[in-house]
Amino acid sequence: MRLTQARLRKLLRYNPRTGTFTWLVRRNNYCQAGSVAGYIHRGRRVIRIDERLYHASHLAVLWMTGELPPPWPQRKVDHANRNSLDDRWSNLRIATCSQDQANKGATPGRKLPKGAYKRPNGKYRAIIGVKRRLIHLGSFDTAAEAHAAYIKAAKKYYGEFARAS
Repeated sequence: MRLTQARLRKLLRYNPRTGTFTWLVRRNNYCQAGSVAGYIHRGRRVIRIDERLYHASHLAVLWMTGELPPPWPQRKVDHANRNSLDDRWSNLRIATCSQDQANKGATPGRKLPKGAYKRPNGKYRAIIGVKRRLIHLGSFDTAAEAHAAYIKAAKKYYGEFARAS
């Protein structure tokens, strides 16, 4: 059975300003009416409804629009501020997988800026991934120049989803 907005609204209340879901009904000894719904799993809040787990961000989209987001890999629900626990409506947006990846930050612990790679000849290469393809943006004398080329391309290809770091 596919979850509908009507069924969701019978079970849960969503506060778009805080991003919090609370139970309207008692589900069991752990899920009392008025308690915060779900639990944190792999950095995201998940909520079990009718023996199925849903990301809270997906339920927020259903609550507000009446439709669940298209399934992965066609679309994802992206958190604009990159905090996957922040399910406020103003922070959520539907994105392609490429847009979602563009919104991610540089790899933790990486010494070079995003999009810049050191070559064996001492120069720096700038590349960007678009629709599962790598695009070579040029070879540069400094990591800063390579990063600037990456930022320019990210704005071109990803618009509002582009992240500098």
